[in-house]
Amino acid sequence: MRNFLCAFASLFLALFTITSVHANTSPVVFSEIQISGSGNSDDDFIEVYNATSLPIDMTGWKLKKKVKSGKEYIIYNFKVESDEKIIIPANGYFLWSNKDGDSSKNTLLQFTNNSVLSDNYSLALFDGRGDLVDSLTYGSEHTDPYSPSIAYYYSGKMEVRTSLERDLEKNIFLLQNNPTPKNNAFIEKQTIKEEDDGSGEKFLEDISIRINEIFPDPKEKGEDSEFIEIFNFGTDKIDLSGFALRDASKTGAYVFPASETIDSGEYLAIYKEKSKISLNNSDETISLFDPKNNLIDSVEYNKTKEEASFGFDGENFRWSKYGTPGEANKFDALPTSKTSIPKKAYKDVAISFSAKGSKPGYKFTWDFGDKTKSYKQETTHIYKKKGKYKGSLTIDNGFEETKKYFTVKVEKYPTHSISVTAFSANPQGTDSENEYLLVKNNGKKKVDLKGWSVATGTNNKKLLNHPINGSFAVKKGEEKRLTHAFSAFSLPNKSGFIELRQPNGKPVQKIAYDKSDGIKNGEVYSMQSDKKWLWENQPFSPAIPGNDLNDDDIDAGLELEKEKSLTLKTILLEDLSPDQRAILEMEVEKKLREKIMEEIRADMLTSENQNSPDEDMEQNNPAENSSPEMQSKFIKQEKSIMEYLSLKKIMGKIFLKANASINDFLVESE
Repeated sequence: MRNFLCAFASLFLALFTITSVHANTSPVVFSEIQISGSGNSDDDFIEVYNATSLPIDMTGWKLKKKVKSGKEYIIYNFKVESDEKIIIPANGYFLWSNKDGDSSKNTLLQFTNNSVLSDNYSLALFDGRGDLVDSLTYGSEHTDPYSPSIAYYYSGKMEVRTSLERDLEKNIFLLQNNPTPKNNAFIEKQTIKEEDDGSGEKFLEDISIRINEIFPDPKEKGEDSEFIEIFNFGTDKIDLSGFALRDASKTGAYVFPASETIDSGEYLAIYKEKSKISLNNSDETISLFDPKNNLIDSVEYNKTKEEASFGFDGENFRWSKYGTPGEANKFDALPTSKTSIPKKAYKDVAISFSAKGSKPGYKFTWDFGDKTKSYKQETTHIYKKKGKYKGSLTIDNGFEETKKYFTVKVEKYPTHSISVTAFSANPQGTDSENEYLLVKNNGKKKVDLKGWSVATGTNNKKLLNHPINGSFAVKKGEEKRLTHAFSAFSLPNKSGFIELRQPNGKPVQKIAYDKSDGIKNGEVYSMQSDKKWLWENQPFSPAIPGNDLNDDDIDAGLELEKEKSLTLKTILLEDLSPDQRAILEMEVEKKLREKIMEEIRADMLTSENQNSPDEDMEQNNPAENSSPEMQSKFIKQEKSIMEYLSLKKIMGKIFLKANASINDFLVESE
C-alpha cells in the first residue's frame, strides 16, 4: 500500500508539472465540469472555453473519457451534417450536457446525449486531426489516465451540487458550490449556391443568422404583440426566401415570402399577426429552417413570465423586462445579493441566513435541503437531524432568477462543562446595572456562550428565557461575570429559579433558592468547595462593564476583609471607566483610612495613656487632636495610601504580576 501511495503521489505531481506547459499553449481548454449536480447520475456537464480572440470550428473534434480501469469511451462526437459547422466564438463557451440533466437547458439540444460522468475519470478533448487539445484527470484511482493532464485529487465521491472550475490565470481547478454552465457555441448552417460563371460548380455559403428574441406572454389581450426576432450577425445581406419559423406543434409555421431579405446587423421581428404562430407559455421550442428544411437554429423555454422577453445576451438566453423588437436586446444585471450562509450548524440550534444589498422588489426562496423553505430575505432555521444538507437560495427580480447552492454540515451540539458558581440577586445599587451571574468554565478549552441563555422566574414551570447576545467567551478555568450587558435576565429577591441553557435549549444547570425574609442588599449566593450553596455578604462589588471584555483582559483582585489583612476579590481593572475607577479608589481609601485610624488609636492609648476614643473621636480625624508624633505618623500612613493607589506599596510591600492575570496582592506589614 505504501509503495502504491508513493507511486500515486509521484504521478500526481508529474501530472501537474507536465500540464503547466501544455495548458499554456492550448487555445481551447476545459473550464468547468460537473458530475453530480442535483444528486442524480444524469446531472453532468462539461464546459469548454475558447481562449483565443477568433472563432474556432470544432467540427470533427471528439470529447472522450477514460474510466478508472483505463477503458476509453467517446462522450461526444462533434459531428454534424455535411453543410453544417460547430462554431465556438472568440472567448466563448461550448457546453456538453447529459440530455436529462438540469444543465441541458443551457445549451443546444444537438450538444446533448446520454453519456454520463462519474468519479475517478480522465477526460480529453481531441481536435479533428486527433491531436490532444486538453485533458483533465480527477479523483484518486486511475489506471491509465490521459497524459499530459491537469489533475484534481480527492478521495471518495465528489459532493453533489458542486463543480470543478478552472482558474485560468493559475491554471488549477477549484471545487465550488455554484455551478455556472455556459454555452454560446452554435451550429452554423451552410447553403448551396451556384457560381455566377455558369460552370455548374457549387460552393457552400455561410448563413449567419440566428433566433435572437422571443416575446411569448404579453399582458394585453389578443396576443397580437407576440413576436419572434431573428438577427443577421454576419457581414452580408441574406435572402430569406423560403426560410421558415416553426413552433413545437410542428403545424404552426411561417415561411418567409420571396425576395425578403435581412441586412448585415439587422434585427427582424415577425409578429403573430403576420406569422400566425401562437407561442405557448410553457414548454415551447422555436426553430429556424432553411429552404431545404435544414435546421439553422433552435430555442427552447420551459415557463414564461408575463411581459418578459426571452433574448440572447451573447452567451445565453435570458429573461428580461425589456422587449426590444428590431433592436439589440437589453438586460438588467442578474439579481444578486450579498449573502451570509453558515457552513456549520448544530442540531436543534437556530442559525441565521441572510441576503443583503439587493434591490427593492426582489423575491427570495431559501431551500434548506430538509424539505423546508423560507421566503424571507433574512431568516433563521433549525435542523432537526445531523447530516449534510444541500440547500439553495433563489433570487427573483420578477423576470429572471439566479440560484446559489450551499452546503450545511449539522452536528450534535458539543458538551461543555459550564456552571454558575455565584450570583447576586439584590446587589448594591440598581439591579439592572449590578445583578450578575458568576459563570465558570470547568473545561479545557475556551467556550463562547453566544447563543446560550439564562432562564429565570419564581415558577420553575414558567421560566422566562433570556438569550446571551453577542460574544461572551470564557477561557478554561476562568470565572466571569455575566451581566445585563449580555443578557436581560432578572433575579427574584426572595425565592426563584435559574437555568443555564445551551443554544439547543437543554439546561446544563438548574439552581433553586429560597430566602423568605428577603435577600439582603449586597448578599451573594455562592457555591462552596463542598458543592453546597451559602449566602454571603459582599462588602464591596463595583459595577463592572461586561460588553467591553475580551480574551486579553487582565484579571486583578481585591477584597477587603473585616480583619486587618487583605484577601483576593477578582475584578477587572483594565475595563473600568474613569468614573468607576475613581469610585473604586475612594472605597479603598475609605477602608484604609479606617484601618489607619484604628492603629493610631491603639498607639495613642499606649503612648499617651489616654482613654478609649469617644464617639466624636471615631467620627473625626484623630490626627487633629493628637500629638505631633502621632500627626507625623498619620502623614506617613497617608503617604502609604497614595503609594497603594499607584499599585506600588501599601503599609509595606505589594507584589504585582504585571501584564498577566493578577492573582493577588501580597501584603507584608512592617
